[in-house]
Amino acid sequence: MLFKEGKEGEFVMKLRTNRLEALVDGVFAIVLTVLMLSFSEAFDLKDVVSEDAFYQLFASLGNDFFAYVICFLLLGVLWFEHHRQSHFIKHADSVSVFLSFLWLMFVTFLPFSTLMLGNHEKFIFPVFIFEMNILIVTIFLYIHWAYATDHHRLVDPALNRKVIVANRRVSGLCVLFPLIAVCLCPFFPLVSLLSLIGVPLLMVFRFLRSQEYFQDFIVKERE
Repeated sequence: MLFKEGKEGEFVMKLRTNRLEALVDGVFAIVLTVLMLSFSEAFDLKDVVSEDAFYQLFASLGNDFFAYVICFLLLGVLWFEHHRQSHFIKHADSVSVFLSFLWLMFVTFLPFSTLMLGNHEKFIFPVFIFEMNILIVTIFLYIHWAYATDHHRLVDPALNRKVIVANRRVSGLCVLFPLIAVCLCPFFPLVSLLSLIGVPLLMVFRFLRSQEYFQDFIVKERE
């Protein structure tokens, strides 16, 4: 723990980020594992007595596979985005830790909302719960970056403003896709789920452009 004197003479608590990053990595590892374990519960091999019966059972799990793939990709995007933010955030305080725990609370809910989606795909409510789950998670990630970079609160004072704005725009777009999905859900549930694919596609595009976005910061680090 490190206490740094603020502008008005008060001492502000500053924490190292390594333990928080380790916690996030551990939680994501568990969530990804639980996601697969909960998916495996959809198999009921007791009634499978022939090759055709197994094929029918496997084919009936199409919605479970679909929900699993979407959630897995989104979890990968969320972890990558948090990792990206952590690269620029130099220390943490009590507010950022609290925001991180709230974020993780909704991240750990994703296996349950995914299981609901896969088992009850014909109903709108499970789709809505899943998409709201994704929306809340992306909102907290956006708030975390906005808080950390406000007046360079938790980032390097020399961090280029373009880097902050670029990250904020992408985080905002990550919120936009789930928001669109939630709005479309009551009318077009399948279309709303497909719109969530825009989040990983956005991150792929961002990765391809990342060298251009963060070139100024990389040059400063090398100096």
